[in-house]
Amino acid sequence: MFKIRDITITGAAITREIRYSIISLGIALLANGYAIVKYQAGWGELITQLPFVLALALVLYLIAAALRLLFHSLRWIAAAAWRKK
Repeated sequence: MFKIRDITITGAAITREIRYSIISLGIALLANGYAIVKYQAGWGELITQLPFVLALALVLYLIAAALRLLFHSLRWIAAAAWRKK
């Protein structure tokens, strides 16, 4: 039998993830603003296209999370390789 252990998420980790999600949302909003200016659409598009902007922000956040996971995994593997020597 396996025992279930408590998982503690630090305040710094929560703050970091909130920061990444705000940055992703900001990039998505900037991309939407750029499209509005480029195609000379009305600024009401900021509100009407909000579901697409949120979806883009989620995709950007997931890409960033995957890249961070890959980077930390490679760093962990490299550190483990150096410890064996």
